[in-house]
This record gives sequence, structure tokens and C-alpha cells, in this order.
Amino acid sequence: MVSERNILESDSLIDDDLAVAKNWKIHERSRVELRGEFFNLLNHTNFGFPGQILGTAQFGTVSSTLNSGRQIQVAAKFYF
Repeated sequence: MVSERNILESDSLIDDDLAVAKNWKIHERSRVELRGEFFNLLNHTNFGFPGQILGTAQFGTVSSTLNSGRQIQVAAKFYF
């Protein structure tokens, strides 16, 4: 029996993140920054790895995901 390595494959990881920021100057030494960050912007599902133990019911089945859904966060900073 020949034993091969790396015979199981899964899809590639697709993760698109985006950050947008805008600065407003208030005085000479102070400013306000408004920032929006988008994680997994396109909401693409990345499936986990298939079961790897030969002879079990889980072999070759995918039962998890590698990333969470889309997340958005907004922040405001005041620099002085």
C-alpha cells in the first residue's frame, strides 16, 4: 500500500477587507477622524477543511467555516 501525502484539498481563502477614513482639521493642532472598516466585504463563505481520518463517518466532509460573516465597524477619533 502506497501512502501519499497531501491528497486532500480544499478551496482557497478569499477575504476582502476595506478601510475608509476622512480627516477634518479643526484648529492648527487638533483634528477629527471618521473611519469605517469592513471585514469580509463581499460576504464570501470560506469553508473549513474536510475530515482527514480515513475510515470515519467524517472523512471528506466539510462541517465548518473558516471565517465569520461580514463585519462593519465605525469609529470617530479626536486628536489634540
